[in-house]
Amino acid sequence: MVKAVTDFLLTRIGRVVFTVCFIVVSCISVLMLEQFADTRDIWAFDCQSDLYEFSADKEHTIELDHGPLFLALTVKNKQIQLNYYNAKGSKNHEYATFDGDLTELEVGDMTYKLDLVLTDAQFNQNNSYLRKYLAKELKTTAAQLQTQTLLHIAVQVLEMDIDNKYILMKFKPYNMLWACRLHE
Repeated sequence: MVKAVTDFLLTRIGRVVFTVCFIVVSCISVLMLEQFADTRDIWAFDCQSDLYEFSADKEHTIELDHGPLFLALTVKNKQIQLNYYNAKGSKNHEYATFDGDLTELEVGDMTYKLDLVLTDAQFNQNNSYLRKYLAKELKTTAAQLQTQTLLHIAVQVLEMDIDNKYILMKFKPYNMLWACRLHE
């Protein structure tokens, strides 16, 4: 029996059958891995950063502190809600809420591709730092940040420590990094 299988594999058709079977088994394995890679139904985390703007004149660089910027993200059954806000409770309060879907998960580099719609927003009319920041992070223009605007973005998880409730992620392609607290 073993000799017959070996003789068959040494023929041209045997090598083709072996190659096709190997490719099919590999594809099924990758699909199963992708299906079971994320077993949690709900992910929630929030992040805080300080928003700065730098401008240079002839002699030195000026740093303008625009205060804290917050990001809260919830993933529930492939439904995404992404909330950005700053200066909560003040006259400079700005926020943007995005809702959407997880369209693809690239398991190899842990990149989540998202289709998001801006569902609610409040930007300062005169000088919106949140609008400028979001335009860079989400690879769009400030003028396109209007309600019901569809955006395609990618978020890569660089590091995650569930025991310490920590996640480090990067918004592509501009490589904005967020270190966040993971909720259970």
